[in-house]
Amino acid sequence: MDRKKQIEICKSCKNKKFSLQQGIICSLTDAVPEFEESCPEYQEDIIVKEVKEEKPKKQLGTQEQNGKRKITTLFVILLLLSIPTLILSFNNFRLIGTYLIGLILQLLLFQVVLLGKNWAKIIMTILLVFGFSFSLSSMAQIHSSEELIFLIPMAIYSYGICLFSVDKDCIKFFNFFKEKQEQIGEHEQKGERKLVNLFLFLIAFEIFLSWLLEIHIKPINQSIIVKLMRILILLFVFYYVMQGKKWAKIITTILFIAGSIFMIIFFIKDTGYFLTILKMGMFNMQIILSIALIFFIPIVFYSYGIYLLNADKNCIKYFKQKNK
Repeated sequence: MDRKKQIEICKSCKNKKFSLQQGIICSLTDAVPEFEESCPEYQEDIIVKEVKEEKPKKQLGTQEQNGKRKITTLFVILLLLSIPTLILSFNNFRLIGTYLIGLILQLLLFQVVLLGKNWAKIIMTILLVFGFSFSLSSMAQIHSSEELIFLIPMAIYSYGICLFSVDKDCIKFFNFFKEKQEQIGEHEQKGERKLVNLFLFLIAFEIFLSWLLEIHIKPINQSIIVKLMRILILLFVFYYVMQGKKWAKIITTILFIAGSIFMIIFFIKDTGYFLTILKMGMFNMQIILSIALIFFIPIVFYSYGIYLLNADKNCIKYFKQKNK
């Protein structure tokens, strides 16, 4: 065996030693390696092996960054396009709640697309095709100069369809995340799935409660606005938690702790009311379900979220992988 191959083996051995005159030598013999096939004193250095085998963290290249910028620009334009509809709905309480929930779902989809999820890209493309078809159909039914206004959304939807289907930069952007996903281990993938499921449930639950408030409370009051703000905060931290940002993880943990404490205080405060209902014999299944929806389900999932972010092994490995 030549000197070069011997040195490569010695580099990953615990018994290696460095000499200014001879380079890498054996610490047991203080001599250069002389073995032919294998060294009887070889002991693998696990730390050196892990560093050697560790794959460098992939970074977004110029094309991928261009793709991300194009997608972000499209999303900003789509959000601006939805503002006039939202403003017009302010006179109708039920409509504004529906449009705000739709806007939140739109923001959630945008965030998942920017995380490079292929299924989100497919859903977004389908929605853009549907939007283009609807605008074309509306334009065909209006026989006046007003039909020209539909050319603006049609152009935007067409641009979005082209971005997700044939634009090279955007294809590179999604391929980048696909390759990155393939490098993630099984534990990290489980951690990612757990976090996504947690946030999706919490957002869906908040939307459901907002919908209930919209049906039962008239006119519009602070409680719905507060809930919608909570959903927007959840969307914001969700994006950065999935990016592995430590500050987002800390803020989310604080929000979950605060939410749990608030629900417990709120329940204790209303204990007298529930006892009164119980004494009156009105404690039926509907009231039990209401208490579970308003108090206990959020507490359970806030507690589960705190556990996931700080103690779950899969999620901890996911954060470590993101911060390499």
